[in-house]
Amino acid sequence: MDPIRKHRREFWLRIVAPIAIPALALIVLAVVLIVAVAAGSMISKQITVTMSMLASAFILLPMVLLCIIPYVLAAVMAAGAGMAYAKVQIPLRFVRRITAQIAQKTHSIAPRTVQPLIAMNARIARLESTARGWQTPESDLKKGQS
Repeated sequence: MDPIRKHRREFWLRIVAPIAIPALALIVLAVVLIVAVAAGSMISKQITVTMSMLASAFILLPMVLLCIIPYVLAAVMAAGAGMAYAKVQIPLRFVRRITAQIAQKTHSIAPRTVQPLIAMNARIARLESTARGWQTPESDLKKGQS
């Protein structure tokens, strides 16, 4: 069997039929009840009970239909993401390769670039320590005089 025909057949049997058949059955049942009341074969108490049971289905059916819109949007976005990835796959590889090269060069250059800054910071820290050693707090001077 042709794969396209098989897919269409499976679509109708597994997706559309489970939704459409109960929906049609609910509509037919509602019409039958309306005709039965009009003909006088059912009393209003029976209709009230039956319609209250059907009301939940009639409330849920529009909600299900409203949920189809986000599902369709999600499917379209997923398909669009797949097509977009297929188109940007080669540029992404190029960018990934360039990024890896830049990271490798940065890793090799960083120690040489930072070494003078570290040495300068060590000298400043030494000077700062020496300068603090010259300064004595007033409380130490008062302790020495007492």
